[in-house]
Amino acid sequence: MASRRRFYRKGLTVLLVSILFPASAQLARADAENVRAKRVQEIVKAHFFRPDRAACAGTCSLEETIAALDPHSRLITSGAPSLDFIRGLSSDTAPPEMALGPEGQATLRIPSFGRRTGRETLAALKTLPPELTKVSVDLRGNRGGILESALQIAGAFTPAGAPLVEIVERSGVRRFRSDDTPKLPPLPLEVLVDGRTASSAEVLAWLLRWYAGAKVVGSRTAGKGTVQEVYRVDPHTRLLLTVGVYRLPDGRTLDGIGVSPDRSEVSQ
Repeated sequence: MASRRRFYRKGLTVLLVSILFPASAQLARADAENVRAKRVQEIVKAHFFRPDRAACAGTCSLEETIAALDPHSRLITSGAPSLDFIRGLSSDTAPPEMALGPEGQATLRIPSFGRRTGRETLAALKTLPPELTKVSVDLRGNRGGILESALQIAGAFTPAGAPLVEIVERSGVRRFRSDDTPKLPPLPLEVLVDGRTASSAEVLAWLLRWYAGAKVVGSRTAGKGTVQEVYRVDPHTRLLLTVGVYRLPDGRTLDGIGVSPDRSEVSQ
């Protein structure tokens, strides 16, 4: 009889453990999810560039909060990149490449904008012979990167103090103007773009056409005219959030629109 009671107690203990521990784990996961949702909602409410879409923060679920954001905002839960990575500052960022072709033509390929891209590009442009008939700035496939590097290039073709771009954020407007560094002589510029040309690369293409009279050639660009920041949610989760939108000197934005080319064919 005693052995039966011991067996019964042992079986009951096993049964209780099997029931309670999974339930505890499930509760812990639910608590962690609630904490994560609250943190994301706080970030969105404070920083998202569209206050109207952040209005439900605090009452929506995590999934509803993320779904209400723009396409460039998302949660990153594995291998969360730094903001430097997001902006194209990885250690293997390729430098600009200059190639001289026949009939007085040159092509400058800029694959992305890292910290040194602006001054490297200007250094390459200063080496060009004066008798060139065309300089093609190839931004095809350039997804953007450091805005300041792109503006450094554009500023070499614009008068000192000329407006370049504004970033409109919840906290206000950041304005960028051309500085008084030495300007490059007028060049017969052509800017090559495609559907993968995005963000600061689109800004550069637009500015070179606006200020330097460059012809934009290829296909309509991506239309990513927004700025992102990375926020820490928890040790394993980051929120990539759109915090601002680019506004051009004529008051327009590129977001969802892109840069339309002057012609579609790319001359060889």
